[in-house]
Amino acid sequence: MKVEGIDHFHIGVKDLDAAVRFFSDLFDTAFSEIITSDGEGDAQGTVCDLGGVGVELVSSLTSDGWMAKLLEKRGEGCYGISFKVPSIDEARAELEARGLRVIRRTVVGKAIEAHIHPKDTYDTLIELCEYDAQLPAVLRALGHGYGPYQGSSRTGQPVKRNGILKAQSVDHIHIGVSDLDAGVAFFSNLLNIKFCAVLKSEPEDDTMATVGNLGGVGLELFTGLSPNGWMSQLLEKRGQGCYGISVRVPDIDEAIANLRARGLRVIRRTVVGGAIEAHIHPKDTYGIMIELIQYESLNAGVARALGKGYETYVAR
Repeated sequence: MKVEGIDHFHIGVKDLDAAVRFFSDLFDTAFSEIITSDGEGDAQGTVCDLGGVGVELVSSLTSDGWMAKLLEKRGEGCYGISFKVPSIDEARAELEARGLRVIRRTVVGKAIEAHIHPKDTYDTLIELCEYDAQLPAVLRALGHGYGPYQGSSRTGQPVKRNGILKAQSVDHIHIGVSDLDAGVAFFSNLLNIKFCAVLKSEPEDDTMATVGNLGGVGLELFTGLSPNGWMSQLLEKRGQGCYGISVRVPDIDEAIANLRARGLRVIRRTVVGGAIEAHIHPKDTYGIMIELIQYESLNAGVARALGKGYETYVAR
């Protein structure tokens, strides 16, 4: 499938107003006014631009629609990724020829969207997005035809923005898989990208991963190192799917201090390759695994992906 890049990723929330206040403050960014899908979409969302990648917060329009049921069943958290494609119809035909189910084709603003059934994509909600090539990457974010967020009740109350993290950009997005070889084979074929050699964290972190570079943003597939480790147990409990994002920060120690001063828990500070990483506890961030990452140098994009000192992924 022809993919031009990652347009945005989805975070499912129950209270849109509260989530906008939290992430506006965390990332020091502005969200767009509420966007609703047509027809039977049953979802409302708002989008911000974080270094060229959109962060979309999504909640339900009704108490008994499909989005409400999904939030009730799965809980809040990172649900999936939207990929920009040149042609929805061509992508759909190719996917269906491979036996993948394409569902919910809708029009949102000036964009055409469709979704691959998450049961066919490692329980990751993959959205395809087609829009005018003249428009920038994040079509629906602030400044592209939509006003600022005013709350679901249109109160017009200002949203505080303090920039706790001083986030520079989205470095990569995390997808948990039970079988790393099978996950690499699937996403390599689906997105026509290459993954780097296996990266292993410190022993107590119990994780191995591989990263692919898609338009300057990384797609990281990870799994547990041992069947009894915490990562394997997490995958067993929660299942495969999109777990969170890695946000690049200029000074990870300053970011950690700011987070702790706000009462947010920071866990698992580790060194992987030439990067320093730390994680915010997902119970403090709407169920999302938010990783902070600091590089020693100013390498753009995904420092650990193919072409940055690692060989091509080889099946184990």
